[in-house]
Formats: sequence, structure tokens, C-alpha cells
Amino acid sequence: MSGERVVAGVDGTDAALRAAGWAARQSVAWGLPLRLVHGLRWPLYEQVHLHQPVDVAGEEAMRQWARDVLDEVARRCRAAGAADVRAEVVPGDPADVLAREAEHAAFVVVGHADGGGVTRALLGSTSAQLVQACTRPVVIVRAEATAERGGPVVVGVDGSPVDGPAVRFAHEFADRVGAGVVVVHASDEGVHPAGVEADLADCARRHPGVRARLEVVTGAPVDALLAAARDARLVVVGSHGAGVVRRALFGSVGHSVVDRATCPVAVLPPHAAP
Repeated sequence: MSGERVVAGVDGTDAALRAAGWAARQSVAWGLPLRLVHGLRWPLYEQVHLHQPVDVAGEEAMRQWARDVLDEVARRCRAAGAADVRAEVVPGDPADVLAREAEHAAFVVVGHADGGGVTRALLGSTSAQLVQACTRPVVIVRAEATAERGGPVVVGVDGSPVDGPAVRFAHEFADRVGAGVVVVHASDEGVHPAGVEADLADCARRHPGVRARLEVVTGAPVDALLAAARDARLVVVGSHGAGVVRRALFGSVGHSVVDRATCPVAVLPPHAAP
């Protein structure tokens, strides 16, 4: 599932700045270029975005503001150790722009909207749309999830088709950063999800240096994942496709994990590239 770069969405918010810093550190660990992208919506952007300068009067002024924001974020990413950083303002809806830019990426990174009101609605909408449109993992970074940890990569499985891509991404990420993998399945019956042993065997061949274990626990999936993720570097969850993307991110396991985990959360789209 590796790609040619790490992509981070930048929109002038503190959430995006934190996410870009995390993306910069991962680009170093993966040995990949970092691409910072600002999707410029006009004129809708001017009407609803809360972090723009109040005296912006035209598209070119907004574009210059966005370039200035990107230049500052790029400077900070280079200071964090990322040597190959490119930044670009791209016209279009942010989710669509990021999905296109992520086609050849290892993963795409966005910030979590910790606030309320319009800002949360906009950033939350971008994340949900991105998961629907993107073929690569979407990593969502919360404010308290920016510190690097030495724990494992935790991945939740439930017997669905997205388990395989999620387990493979977890192993590749772990291999790049020198971590182990914990695969978590919550089941009242205590049975292993179908296919997970084969996925783990395949990953063991691909990533022999990664130590992995499967934990089958009883109880709610959200509680099981959050308990396993207390010291994790990353949590990986899957989205199950059209019709349930909203539940996956906004009202079910994925949403609760994104909102409550104290580490970044990678959401695997149902059509994630292998």
C-alpha cells in the first residue's frame, strides 16, 4: 500500500497545522516527500471559512493568503526534519482536491475539528467526503495526538472485507516506524473474525521484523479499541462503504474512536488500494 508521498491538507486552522507537523514526521520515517495542499473554494470559501483575514476582498487576495499560510507551514515542516516539502494552492473543494492529490500517496493527513459550530461542521464534512472519495488511508490527527509515542499500531477488525487492507496498512506503518501491531476484535462469542489469520500470515511474510498479535476480547468494539490504544502510535479502523460511511465516521465505531482516541486514527476507505 506504500505510495510516492505523504499528503497533508492545510487550511489555516490550528488543527491543520498540527496535522501537517505530524505528517512531516511520518514523511521522514517513511523516507517520502511531503506535499502540503490547500483546496481553495471560491466564493463559498470566503463566506464560511472562519480563519481567513477579515479584509479579504477578492479571489487573488485569498489565494495570496493561502500561499502565505502554506509557506509558513512548509517552513515548520522543514524545521521538523522533512527535507522534501512541496506546497500548492489548488482550486476546488478541499475533499476532492485531497482525494486527487492522494492517488499516489501512502496516506493523506487532515486535522480533527476539536471546536464546535461551523468550523467543526466544515472539517468534519471534509473528512467524511475524503473517506468516500479517497483510495488511500485517511489519517485524522487530534490536538492531543501530536506527541510521538513508542507504542504499537492498533487495528480493529470485524470480519468485513476492509479488514485485509486495514491489517496490511497497520503492518506497513509499523514497519516504517519500528513498532509492533495489535489486532483487536471484539466479540461476544469469543470467535476469531474470518480471514484474519490469513491476513496476519501474509503480513508476517511481507514484514518479518514486525511483531504482531491478535486480541479477541468481549465487549463493545469502541471500548476495546480505545483500551488497546492508550499508548498506541496509531489506530486503524475500516469504513464499510456507501450507505454506512456516515455511520462509520459520524455515529458508530469509527466516529467514536476518532473523537476519543488520544493518538492519530487512520480510516481505511472501503475501496482502499491494496
